[in-house]
Amino acid sequence: MTTREILEKTKAAWPSVRSAGADDKNRLLLSMAEHLMHHADEILFANAQDVEQARGTISEVMLDRLSLSAGRIESMAAGIRDAAARDALLAIGERLKDEYRAALDELKAPYVQAVLAATPGHLRRMQGFRLQYIFYADGWFLLHCMKELVNRGLLRLPSPEEKLSLSMLLIPND
Repeated sequence: MTTREILEKTKAAWPSVRSAGADDKNRLLLSMAEHLMHHADEILFANAQDVEQARGTISEVMLDRLSLSAGRIESMAAGIRDAAARDALLAIGERLKDEYRAALDELKAPYVQAVLAATPGHLRRMQGFRLQYIFYADGWFLLHCMKELVNRGLLRLPSPEEKLSLSMLLIPND
């Protein structure tokens, strides 16, 4: 199969992949990693032929970049598996946030209120005009505000349950 045929086949499959659910996409990613490893010998053989054919027409640096090894193929497969695992973990996190949203909101409410109360007036005015400001964009700013409030005795350190909810702290910018 030529590169052009592969690209045409890939383009034809794209709509079904794009509309697939997260579980289906993760199964596809894991299948890709499995096939990559299963066909590693064939890939390495074809790559060695390609590299040999290119020798003398491109630089050694480019040849090195194009050359595959068993380790490089394993790294590719590991990266694909990592992407599938990351997506699966994010999906679990989203389901947990949805399931426990009310409890998490209740746990984080005093901290959000304390931080918002400590937000300087000019930043609140910016939000009134729907302008993005550092409080929403910078987690370090939020961390600094919370540390300052704890240091001043205006906020206590969170309990383990509250820490869990704070790790999922989302303040919408709307």
